[in-house]
Amino acid sequence: MINLNQILDHSGPKKKSNNNPTRNVGDIRKIIKVFAIIILAFGVVLIGDGAYAVLNSGKNKKTEEKITEPLITVTNIDDRLTIDVTHDKAIEKVTYQWDDSKITETKGVGKNEMRINGIGLLPDTHTFKVTAIDINGVESYFEEEYYSEDGVDTIPPVIDIITGNPVKIIATDETALSFITITVDGQEEKTIYASEGDNNKKIEYELDIVSDESEFTVSAVDTSNNPATRSNVKVLKKPKIELSAEDDYSTIYVKISSDLGLKRVQYTLNGKEYANDFDNPEEVTYCEFTITPDSGYNELVVKAFTTNDDVYDEQSGSCTYNP
Repeated sequence: MINLNQILDHSGPKKKSNNNPTRNVGDIRKIIKVFAIIILAFGVVLIGDGAYAVLNSGKNKKTEEKITEPLITVTNIDDRLTIDVTHDKAIEKVTYQWDDSKITETKGVGKNEMRINGIGLLPDTHTFKVTAIDINGVESYFEEEYYSEDGVDTIPPVIDIITGNPVKIIATDETALSFITITVDGQEEKTIYASEGDNNKKIEYELDIVSDESEFTVSAVDTSNNPATRSNVKVLKKPKIELSAEDDYSTIYVKISSDLGLKRVQYTLNGKEYANDFDNPEEVTYCEFTITPDSGYNELVVKAFTTNDDVYDEQSGSCTYNP
C-alpha cells in the first residue's frame, strides 16, 4: 500500500534558504560604507569649489581695488570753490589751476579724504581743472567752466627770472598786475608799475649786474593785492667778450675778461672747434688772441667759461674774407 506521505515527500530534497541573517547585515554595512564614501567625496568637491570661488572672489576684489580712482567733488558757494576728494586709499596729492595758469599743489597727509576751500572764481568765464593722485599713482580728473561777473581773484602773480647780464625779470598775472619791486644786495633798486589797458598782465625788466656776484629779490603785486616773491636769487656776472677785425677781415681780434676767473675759452670757425683750458683759472681774468678766417664766407662763435661752469658768455658773428 502506498503511503500518501511518501508521495507528498517525493518532490525531492529541499534547497537551502539564502536568507542568512548574518550575511545580510554585512552587505548592508558595505553598502553604507560605499554610500558614505560617495557622500564624503561629493562634500570634498563642493568644499573645493567653494574655496576656489572664495579665492577667485578675493582676486577679483583685489583687481577691482587696483582700478578705483579718487572721487573729486567741486562745490561753488558765493563765487568760492571747495574741492573734496574721497577714496578708499590714501591720497598722495591734489592739484588745481585756472585755464593754463600756474598749478597749485597740496600734498596729502596719509588720509583718504582731502578738502581745499576758499578758491575764488575769476572774472568772466574760466576753466577750472583738478587732478587727484592716490598713493599708487592712480589719477582722476575734473574740469568745468565757471562764470562770475566780478570774480574773486586769489591767485598771486608769477615771477620768472632769466639769468645773464642783464638779468631779465618777467612778472605775469591772469587778471592784472599793479607793480613789481626789485631789491639788489639789500638795496631797493626800482619799482616798476604796470601799463594801463590790455598790457597790464605782464611786466618785463632788465637788470644790469654790476658786481661779480649779486643777490636780489623780486616782489610782484596784482590789482587784487595778491603778492608773490622770488627772494635770495644769486647771479654771477658773465664774462665779457669783445670781437673786432681788420677792415678786410684778414684778422679777427678777440678780447675776454672776467673778474671771476677764466676756466676755458673756445671758438668755432666754420664748424671746426678750437679750445684752451687754463691751469689756474682763478688767476686768469683776461686773455686775448687772434683768429685768421678762411677764404670766403666765415661763421664764428666764441665762448668763455668762468670758474663756475654754469656761468659763461657767447658771442657770434660772420664775415667774408677775400684775400
